[in-house]
Amino acid sequence: MMPQKGELILEIGVGTGKNTPFYGEGEYVSFDVSRKMILKAKERARGKEVTLLLADAEFLPFKDNTSDKIFSTFVFCSVENPIDGLNEAYRVLKHGGKAFFLEHMLPKSRIVQPFFHILNPFVRILGPEINRKTYKNIKKAGFEILEEEKLFFTVFRIIEAKKV
Repeated sequence: MMPQKGELILEIGVGTGKNTPFYGEGEYVSFDVSRKMILKAKERARGKEVTLLLADAEFLPFKDNTSDKIFSTFVFCSVENPIDGLNEAYRVLKHGGKAFFLEHMLPKSRIVQPFFHILNPFVRILGPEINRKTYKNIKKAGFEILEEEKLFFTVFRIIEAKKV
């Protein structure tokens, strides 16, 4: 994702701001549902031009077709209604705009899947769901998948998609 000067880039779920040191050209608006996370992200974002907002991925405070690029890092495993959040990401992204997702999800292996289903209720106590079908959810939201890179078998994936 090579941002260009003048582009509006949204980070969905900024968390503690671990990505902010890597922000390049462009105008960044990053948000999270947690006030505590936003405060930590502000500390990490010192010296970077970024707007940090308290907002829910399922109800983005932006007009339609606003953003040039969107990215998220391990977010849609924790969003209560992930398809709603992905629909919102699609809505605010400009036509032809790109979205980048680094997510963990249910592995493709039918041998490993039952273990994820057994573990999920216990992991869910901490927040994330480990058996989400985020790849399919991204497509359900209307995105066209351009590229998928599988990390650690198929559990972690980097997905590049665009609004068509």
